[in-house]
Amino acid sequence: AMNRKNKVSTAAFVLMNADGQILAEVGGVDFAKNQYNMIYQGHRQPGSSFKPFVYATALNAGTLHMGDMLANMPVEFPAPPGGEPWMPHNSNSRENSPLTSVRNAFALSMNIPAAHVIDQVGPAEVVRTAHEAFGFVSELQPVLPLALGSDAVNPLEMAQGISVFALRGDRATPYAVKRVVGPDGDTLKEYGPRIVRSVFNPQVCDEVDELMRGVIEHGTGYKANRLVPNARGKTGTTDENRDAWFVGYTDGLIGVGWVANEGRGKSGKPTYSKMSPAVFGGTVTVDFWAAVMKAAHEKYGEKFAVTSNHEIKSGQAQTPPLEKDVNPTNPDDVPAKMGPPSDDDMGVLPTDSMPGDDTPGDKPEDTTKTPDQSKPPKPKSTPAIEEDTEQYVEVEVCADSGMKASIYCPETVTRRYKKGKEPKKVCTTHTG
Repeated sequence: AMNRKNKVSTAAFVLMNADGQILAEVGGVDFAKNQYNMIYQGHRQPGSSFKPFVYATALNAGTLHMGDMLANMPVEFPAPPGGEPWMPHNSNSRENSPLTSVRNAFALSMNIPAAHVIDQVGPAEVVRTAHEAFGFVSELQPVLPLALGSDAVNPLEMAQGISVFALRGDRATPYAVKRVVGPDGDTLKEYGPRIVRSVFNPQVCDEVDELMRGVIEHGTGYKANRLVPNARGKTGTTDENRDAWFVGYTDGLIGVGWVANEGRGKSGKPTYSKMSPAVFGGTVTVDFWAAVMKAAHEKYGEKFAVTSNHEIKSGQAQTPPLEKDVNPTNPDDVPAKMGPPSDDDMGVLPTDSMPGDDTPGDKPEDTTKTPDQSKPPKPKSTPAIEEDTEQYVEVEVCADSGMKASIYCPETVTRRYKKGKEPKKVCTTHTG
């Protein structure tokens, strides 16, 4: 009710544990009026809440290192075949500086550095990694704006993808039903944890975990810092403030929150209008995300936390403070015009600056710097999926179709395949 003046009319939230068991799910405001469940039926642009998967791909490929400095001045990327040039913008033009650190760029959700990150690793590699490692089944276009969450995804996909960082390379498959019991009391069907082991490099997961901690400590999600112990997260706000996300975890409890201004079209399907310019993932969504996660943490404590792929943990060290950018400038309070396709989430930052939208800038000068290439590149990260001689891989497949399992498959099995012979296509029998 308090956000109706900001044209926020609906919200959704899903909370699951490190086993993938859904502990709480709210798919909308009022089921009696609207049976549309955003959590498993919805597909919306995630905005910058998709950036963890972009940075993780680049860190794993070795095109990005935690100590790099990223270009942060307005830049225009050449048009792809049949497309148009793309000029990403930061939420507040006063944040533009020649260079910024990886930690700054991620914590403050800067769009221009993220565009350079995906440009260097390649959007096709981000799509491949999102599908194969993080479990996304939604169609993702291999284009640069994917760095800013340009393609719609499902909240359950986001929860499953974020679980990889919480579990240090393992992936938890969401499930809600534990058993089906017949009228005579017999158990007809049982469901349990479906953890896909070693889908991603644990060391890279630790680096992304550090970046997501920075979002909470001194970035766009800082409002959760006082309420949720050991929280990690990422904000996301889409074009014209039509969606505002907050995704994250604390000690093995994974939460995805979303708000929007929902209406009903002639077909009966939901439509989404602009929210107030004051609505961001870091202003509205983070508030109720923190409230839910605080209550969950008080109930479960560190029961589901992990320090390795198989061990219980009791918390992690804080991340270093933000480094100052080269020739930094102070943010100002004046919102400016936002440009497509997204984003973002500036919220009220620790500097007490107010949120701003994307501002078109001038074309970059020839002297615009790119990430430091003077040092020799680090060797490419070790593949996360390894067994003995690296000739075999384990893949979770649908028990019915034998194809690669998705979050919608009711029963799956993990099978061992020779590398290159494993199923590539996602199950088409169960599509949600």
